[in-house]
Amino acid sequence: KMLKEGTEEEYAKAVVSYLALGVDRLADFGSVLCVLNVTGGRGVVHTFGRQALPMAWDYIESNPFNPVAAGWPTACEKNEKWIQHASQTAYTPAIVTQSSATSLPYGDNYFDAVITDPPYYINVPYADLSDFFYVWLKRTIGDLYPELFATPLTPKSEEIVQMQHWDPIRYKEKDKLWFEAMITKAFKECYRVLKPESIACIVFAHKSTEAWETIINALLNSGLYLTASWPVHTEMKARLRASESAA
Repeated sequence: KMLKEGTEEEYAKAVVSYLALGVDRLADFGSVLCVLNVTGGRGVVHTFGRQALPMAWDYIESNPFNPVAAGWPTACEKNEKWIQHASQTAYTPAIVTQSSATSLPYGDNYFDAVITDPPYYINVPYADLSDFFYVWLKRTIGDLYPELFATPLTPKSEEIVQMQHWDPIRYKEKDKLWFEAMITKAFKECYRVLKPESIACIVFAHKSTEAWETIINALLNSGLYLTASWPVHTEMKARLRASESAA
């Protein structure tokens, strides 16, 4: 309809993409894994109160058209706020590229800095959890981005996570040694694309020494060397994952 009314194609594509993200957010607050928000707020706790899909014996249904609850109006409102915030960060358009971290599509000595937040070892099965949103996006905007939604579900074979811990049948080869080898390969790519005397900033969080040993070994074997480290508070203290936990 927008195109028939003379709207520019790329603008219409952007609008539809943001609306699709709203549908994803609505799904997050509209599944049978949503429970009552006992601490107040907007009625229900969204599906991903933690980085998992836990069983919920008693779920709560939220009115998707309620303007003050976790519904469609709120989803659009959140998107609008994110767009406004992001539009103030820089006037230079960002270039977004989809590629493997172990084979970056850039030449040697290309970047002044690399800032990355690698997978947290065994903590999060990112690709499996992403399927929750992927299946909705594939239906809403899959035709607009066929190269991003070519597979029925998210690709998982090359995901750098120690998945043997989660599913030893499907991911029997993804053990500690595999994770270290692949994350080393990714860090070597960071080293390759960095200019001499440039900096790599790596954000990592884990409470086990095994995970930290793996990351540090990968750094040392990649050609990078450690110059400094800082503890950073990045998470909300009231989040569900932090309850009675060291996370």
